[in-house]
Amino acid sequence: MRSSKYAFRGVPTHATTHTELCAPLVAALNQTTKHKSRAPGFIFQHRPSPPDRAPFTPALPHISCYTSANHVTVQNSDTSSRAELGYAEFFIEVKPDPSHDFLSDPSATADGVDGANLPNFFSQFEDEDSVTRVSRGLSKHISHVSEIFARQHRVFVFSVAVAGSRTRLFRWDRSGVVVTESFDIREQPEILCEFLWRFSCMSCEGRGHDLTVENASAEEELHYREAVNRHVREQTGFKDEDLAQAVSEHYQVGRVLAIHVFAQQPGAHLQRHRYLVSRPVVSPLSPVGRGTKAYWAYSTITSRIVLLKDTWRLLDENEGSILARLSELGVRHVPQFVHHGDVFNYPPSFDGVPSPSRLNRTKTDRYTQKPWVCPLNGEKPRLARHVQYRMVLETVGYGLERFQGTRELLHATYDVFQVMKEVLRLDSRLHRDISIGNIILVKETDRDIRRGYLIDWESSTSADEAGSALTPGRAGTWAFMSADVLTIADPTHTLRDDMESLIYVVLWAGLHYLKHNLGPTELARFIKEFFLHYQSFGSQLLGGTAKGANMGNRRMTKRVKFENPDFQRWLDTAINLLSTLQEADDDDDVEDKWSNPSHLESFWATFLTENTLEENDRVDNDIDGPILPVNVPTLTPPHSPSAPPHVSSSSKRKERSQIDTPTRRSERLSNRLTAQPPRGASQPSRATSTSRCRAPKRGRMSRA
Repeated sequence: MRSSKYAFRGVPTHATTHTELCAPLVAALNQTTKHKSRAPGFIFQHRPSPPDRAPFTPALPHISCYTSANHVTVQNSDTSSRAELGYAEFFIEVKPDPSHDFLSDPSATADGVDGANLPNFFSQFEDEDSVTRVSRGLSKHISHVSEIFARQHRVFVFSVAVAGSRTRLFRWDRSGVVVTESFDIREQPEILCEFLWRFSCMSCEGRGHDLTVENASAEEELHYREAVNRHVREQTGFKDEDLAQAVSEHYQVGRVLAIHVFAQQPGAHLQRHRYLVSRPVVSPLSPVGRGTKAYWAYSTITSRIVLLKDTWRLLDENEGSILARLSELGVRHVPQFVHHGDVFNYPPSFDGVPSPSRLNRTKTDRYTQKPWVCPLNGEKPRLARHVQYRMVLETVGYGLERFQGTRELLHATYDVFQVMKEVLRLDSRLHRDISIGNIILVKETDRDIRRGYLIDWESSTSADEAGSALTPGRAGTWAFMSADVLTIADPTHTLRDDMESLIYVVLWAGLHYLKHNLGPTELARFIKEFFLHYQSFGSQLLGGTAKGANMGNRRMTKRVKFENPDFQRWLDTAINLLSTLQEADDDDDVEDKWSNPSHLESFWATFLTENTLEENDRVDNDIDGPILPVNVPTLTPPHSPSAPPHVSSSSKRKERSQIDTPTRRSERLSNRLTAQPPRGASQPSRATSTSRCRAPKRGRMSRA
């Protein structure tokens, strides 16, 4: 290890631009002698973002750290490929001045013993310019971590933030982040130097890599490509260029990996299975939470394409067991379960009994009650523990947004409606996350159009005899949540909430992929107002205003006129049935035709039987501005530690109908549960909290 004395004396305490800091900092990090360096085997590089990068594409980190071999790969890569974050071991984000630090430190009088005098985690600024500047810096840092998690197979990630010569170390995992106090690398260079030395001495596992993933052989890559090609033809009937394009969504030349799954078998030892994967069909956009990736995977045993889901489950979640039980009960149109298991971080050569100590699980959650943890919004953060988990499913298809026309859209969503009712009847279970991303289209040999399958059951919960969720709190995907789930404190989820979400899925699909009268600007405004809108009230985020109002006056949905008269008639009738839920509370002569699913069932089944629907009327409608991603599940714990008393359908609806005046609405909002914005607006709840440790003592690393 090189001496740390004067290691960073060339780094200025303040600068005008980050470039003035990057040059001397990179030079100091890469400084070597004949036999010594700061981080043996690693190279630091400042590679500016290309000036012609695509709109809304985040900039690259200011400085990235690579192994020597990967540095060569990055140097030879296309600057537009963003290969940097696919190979970076960690990154350093640089700000020119210490005042640009987005975190705050305890005062000299805060001893960290009982949490007294500890400041709020984030820096507090009074002027808007400072708030904007610092917020952008934090968002950029988080986006880099998110992209590393998405592009690489990681258990955790380190990062460094430099503001002037003030520096912080970060350790991120799927529960959150642990951060040091800031220290001055000019005055205390030994802290960063020791971190770099220790990092360079660590194994791949110690640096945060998942050892259960390895490169596939050339022969295995050939098998994978042929299997994907065959499955795409079976599902779509594509040929020639269309087939090649569809295959490229799942396969990239020279980028086939082998992922190992430790399958749990009742009463037997774990069995290790090897699957080949390439491009994910689902990839996370947040550094925290489940971080789900899903792949079309090739089974080296059956030579068939299956779906491999790699996620970080909560301790009380076990989606595989749920699907296995639904299959045993004979529920149709849910994925067929193969096997599942938690992930133990062993290399492929391991051939023994896994030790619990090697289980991939988060660590940040262990520190939430430590006295040195700074508060968020005046409270100690609450973090959930996550465990890495893999599940293999036999059912593989395409997302609902790939429907060919009105006929396939309405038949597939009708299949899902049947699943929702059947699961509640046979297993007393509610899905709670009906969304455009949780419905897939599957080609079956006995059907000329694809079936709709309901996937992603990790947010589901058992229901009581009345059909109300036994797990209180908000769950689902923001854009598709029912009006009640978005606006009622500690909502008690029921089947009618899932039914309402399903109607919004059909509306969303129609707005994006069927012809109508809204232009790009109007369509963007409609989607924002109806699906994505949220309001902030202190620490609370609320939504559903447009959905609730539309039940009463249909004003929003009346703005849309679909070219297909059959689709328009289906939508109008479904919205009218939904609206009786509110109207029945206001008028005793109106029958509630929504709480009883038989009304929707009767209409929908008859509609599909009596109408010959368009099969190929799908279009891709233009929308102004970036299309915000919306398929992130939101899971908000209940406001109270215990489950709230059950609210009957009548009283629940009256609670909302009684607050239509501005005064009543403000009273209601002041007591609502913290909600969750759509993906892209904020991080998922239950996983956004962050923790910070005190700065490490001179010459010693803090434990993450």
